[in-house]
Amino acid sequence: MAKVVAVALKPDWVPERDEAFSEILELAREYPFAGTSPALAVRSSNYPLTECQISIMLQITNQFENGPTSNGLIYNSCEETPDSQGISAGFIQFTSCAGSILSVCNDYISAYPSATSFFCIQFLPALQAANGASYCGENGNSVTIDMSKYGLGDFCSQWTNAANTDPNFNAIQRQNALNGYLGTIMPLISQYGVTAPALIAQMYDTNVQLGLTGLSQIASAATYRAKGSPATGLPQLRWLDAFLFARYTYLLQLGGAYANTLYRVKAFHDGIYRTGNLNFTNNQAVLAPDGSWTTTSITIAC
Repeated sequence: MAKVVAVALKPDWVPERDEAFSEILELAREYPFAGTSPALAVRSSNYPLTECQISIMLQITNQFENGPTSNGLIYNSCEETPDSQGISAGFIQFTSCAGSILSVCNDYISAYPSATSFFCIQFLPALQAANGASYCGENGNSVTIDMSKYGLGDFCSQWTNAANTDPNFNAIQRQNALNGYLGTIMPLISQYGVTAPALIAQMYDTNVQLGLTGLSQIASAATYRAKGSPATGLPQLRWLDAFLFARYTYLLQLGGAYANTLYRVKAFHDGIYRTGNLNFTNNQAVLAPDGSWTTTSITIAC
């Protein structure tokens, strides 16, 4: 791959400033997916997310967050991760630094204010303090934080136990993922005219990994590159191509641990985009091998 030169982004950069982000896009001199576009035979009708499509969407992100050997949603995952985000837990890797673990625990306590949610109750002060704490690094840092210093040393064992023993806790995780990461992007989905389930799934996965700011910047950059969006009449598949390119370059720009997650783009591109499977035909989707993350295709079905 050609060398990509990092360009610093101003802290106040906003999605509307397409020109600034286009400079970063043009630095990706060797985009590995060039010339692989399938036929753009995309219907213009709506693609509402069925329960099956939601299941596939959640499973795609689960695979990326928990590894290609994951079988079902890995609710009991919990560890200190080397990305300066403290503890990551659950099937989409909620984090202590971002406050998403706190959100899950708050929802669990609210829905089940009894002994079943006691583990969350006892860690609540520490989780509140961890949300946006000074020791939480910025994107791209690769540091494992010893959370025992901050009152969360035994948190993971208790999270895992709750996930293994209480289906209600897992239901809370699932609902929190939908409310926090799909519900919050509905305005963007509407703004850009996105209707295809696969494209919604890609935006959802981007939000899980990079947050609303990252998603907004990538969507804006994709629109700049494609000279339009589905909202202006561009085919859904063509915008997905531009979106994947923008996300690929964004991850390179972040560097650090994020530059090692390009497989999230490659597997989706080769397995879903190249086949034109925007609607999860036959209630399934395929993530393609990238040679490092996985050497075999992964079929996700519902």
